[in-house]
Amino acid sequence: MRGKALLRKLLRVQLIRYWLSGVGAIFIDWSIFFILAVVFSMHYNIALAIAVSIGGVFNYIFNKYFTFFCRSKKIKTQVGTFFIINLAYMFISIFILSAYIEVLSMKPFNARMLTSITTFLIGYVMHKRVTFNKDIFTQK
Repeated sequence: MRGKALLRKLLRVQLIRYWLSGVGAIFIDWSIFFILAVVFSMHYNIALAIAVSIGGVFNYIFNKYFTFFCRSKKIKTQVGTFFIINLAYMFISIFILSAYIEVLSMKPFNARMLTSITTFLIGYVMHKRVTFNKDIFTQK
């Protein structure tokens, strides 16, 4: 019984739910990035843009309903906001990924993994304060 109670308590912590959602999104993102950049030798920045975009769709759905419990009906505005924040996140990721590869001579997939870890908290704060902010998107 202790294990189930602890799990329920942990799932009440928003940052942990964000991390769990992120694990799913990162699995999708990294899988797509690996296939495109490593298997098909696509340039790492293009592979990153595609992977972040597809992973972002998954991330939006899980963050909206699982992480932040956002029930806003302002879907167009919220998706637009999510898109803009993900675009900013993608450019930050491209800059960091490029630095890891070009400056530190890391392999693209290893650099992608480290980029995800580096940008995790940035994404959390941006989505918590803007995309899924109940004060902004609650209908009155």
